[in-house]
Amino acid sequence: MTISTLAPLGLPPGRPGHPMPAERVESPLNVEQLALVLQALKSSWTPFDPNAVFDLLDRVLGDHTPQPHETPELTESLRGTLLQLVNIAVSDTRRPTTKTIEDAVEQARAVHDELLPSDCPSALGLTRRLARVTWELLELLIAAREVKDAE
Repeated sequence: MTISTLAPLGLPPGRPGHPMPAERVESPLNVEQLALVLQALKSSWTPFDPNAVFDLLDRVLGDHTPQPHETPELTESLRGTLLQLVNIAVSDTRRPTTKTIEDAVEQARAVHDELLPSDCPSALGLTRRLARVTWELLELLIAAREVKDAE
């Protein structure tokens, strides 16, 4: 069984109440496959929560130095958060990004891809670099009104 979906033709959007013209496209997935894709997306997607991000940044950059056993979990959490912020920064093609945000995105991508070192001081250093880059990009996106500040 194939599901039909509508895909935009790339024409300008219609007026409110007037649908945009679209052509019919056949999905290569059946109903069961689409349900699995939807389930996977729902289970892996986490909504962006600035309060949780600031809590995470405080755990890494605050007065308490993370313990060696906390570093891998904090690093992965920061990687996920940084990826969310990068996606937010580059997702709106209608809004031109500033050079500062572009530079922060490049820096975020570079530090995101660094491997977690096996020795504790280097691993903590990477975790703190991830936190610093996350903080900088978050602040830029808040200033650009791309994300809300923590409440």
